[in-house]
Amino acid sequence: MQVSVESTGALERRMRVEVPEDRIEGEIEKRLQSLTRTIKIDGFRKGKVPMNVIKQRHGQQVRFEVLGEVMQSTYSEALTAEKLRPAGEPSIEQEGEVTDKGLSYTATFEIYPEVTINPVSKIAVDLPTCKVTDADVDKMVETLRSQQSTFKETDRKAAMGDQVNLDFEGFLNDEKFDGGEAKGFDIELGSNRFIAGFEEGLVDLKAGESKSLDLEFPTPYQNKDLEGKAVRFDVVVNTVSEPELPELDDEFFKRYGVEEGGVDALKTNIRENMERECDQRVKNQAKSRVLDALYDENPFELPQSLVNGETGQLMESAKKRLAEQGLPPEQLDSLDKDTFVNEAKKRVALGLLMSEIIKTNEMTADPAKVRTMVESIGANYEDPAAFVQYYYADQSRLAEIQSMVLEEEVVSWIVEQAKVTPEPITFDVLMNPESAEE
Repeated sequence: MQVSVESTGALERRMRVEVPEDRIEGEIEKRLQSLTRTIKIDGFRKGKVPMNVIKQRHGQQVRFEVLGEVMQSTYSEALTAEKLRPAGEPSIEQEGEVTDKGLSYTATFEIYPEVTINPVSKIAVDLPTCKVTDADVDKMVETLRSQQSTFKETDRKAAMGDQVNLDFEGFLNDEKFDGGEAKGFDIELGSNRFIAGFEEGLVDLKAGESKSLDLEFPTPYQNKDLEGKAVRFDVVVNTVSEPELPELDDEFFKRYGVEEGGVDALKTNIRENMERECDQRVKNQAKSRVLDALYDENPFELPQSLVNGETGQLMESAKKRLAEQGLPPEQLDSLDKDTFVNEAKKRVALGLLMSEIIKTNEMTADPAKVRTMVESIGANYEDPAAFVQYYYADQSRLAEIQSMVLEEEVVSWIVEQAKVTPEPITFDVLMNPESAEE
């Protein structure tokens, strides 16, 4: 077998392979000999069919089969001989006709890049720190009360947080449009259930008052006939109701699993939950920032085949998620693949960078940490022990956890050497980063 390799790009290679006829012919003869023992042809007894008859009837088909298998096996042999690591599937073109003069083909493919990690000590990253305060706990108590609130009618003007019962009619070019009319409809002001300006337009209205709201549907919008269109809503307020918060009594405490200890026990439970959530969110944000910094400090050429594959997966995941949210099929089909490319590049690059760090430092997933992570995830299920057993019963499932543990090991390794600056943030900002931007 003869092999020659040509570089046709930074990562693209064109490999030509020539396989002598004797390697092919030998396998063909074995296949045909096997057929003589099993094939049935009218006029001949089983096992007595002459070889020339078998060759005439099945020789070409057998040759096709053998050529396919030889191409597959010699491709792997050639890669090993040339010490090439292909990224993605090759494009293979067979040369010439299918004759008895051997096999020649050309395989075009991309290879994995040589990944060199720049000194991690040059990475500078701000890592979030957060402490749950008494004020955070008190605010969460009030949030829980708000979630259990009821509404009571009032004579005053409507304000944000109130519930308004109303009748409304929608007009597009002074004509009613489908789905734009309702009677006795309840809406909580500030819930953002309607298009921008609708709920705000009800503020300061009292029961019995009416108003016309000139608004505009957003772009994009699920109803293409209304997308970006200027419309008018004529509204009549039937009632205005203000929220009433429940008392902090035994009945309220029991709703959150507190049988005794009152408000102090409730706050203790709330703090524990908030601290768990806080720790996890800090950990996730820290990992994200560290990996972002690793990516930014180590640019290199990526195999397009891997980027294309990751882009496709991200797009399919997005389609599935949006379909579950009720987005119509036509809008799912209109998703632009280009919007996922940058994220795909980042994921591919980070995968290669972390693999290099793991290989260079001979990192392995600590079994104790794997067990801890499985048990931590399982704690959220009804039967934690069964969940743990379920994961350990399948090596492919367990491998997912092992990869997560290794990822954490990489992040810790970087943090130990990088220039780290603590960034104290409040619980509210940690949970709602967008609130810090407002």
